[in-house]
Amino acid sequence: MTAHYTFRNVARMEWVKLRTLRSVRWTLLYVAEFTDAVGRVAAGGTALDREVVSQLLAASRHAGDLDPLTPRERDVLALMAEGRSNAGVATALVLSLGTVEKHVASIFGKLGLPACQTDNRRVLAVLRYLGS
Repeated sequence: MTAHYTFRNVARMEWVKLRTLRSVRWTLLYVAEFTDAVGRVAAGGTALDREVVSQLLAASRHAGDLDPLTPRERDVLALMAEGRSNAGVATALVLSLGTVEKHVASIFGKLGLPACQTDNRRVLAVLRYLGS
């Protein structure tokens, strides 16, 4: 049997190779994200799928309750909603821990969440974010 290579056949083979490489790359990214989430849960934290959180929060980004927040504060709050600690937020956004702490304090202030012994402001901020 003789192989008959036309431009169309070669182009199709190259397209299949490229698509396969892209699939492998995305699979590796998903595996890395999954193992990160497993590590957070094993350490006593929480993990929510980023896509699920994004879809749940799509409408909340336009809600009036969050209008006072800057775009960076919204990014911080979104990562808090995924269950990230301040250190995790700092790593994800390539910020110093002190900068993240200042953003979190600003979020609490803008959302009117004063410090108190009976409530967890972080949880209340995330609930406000999810509910708005």
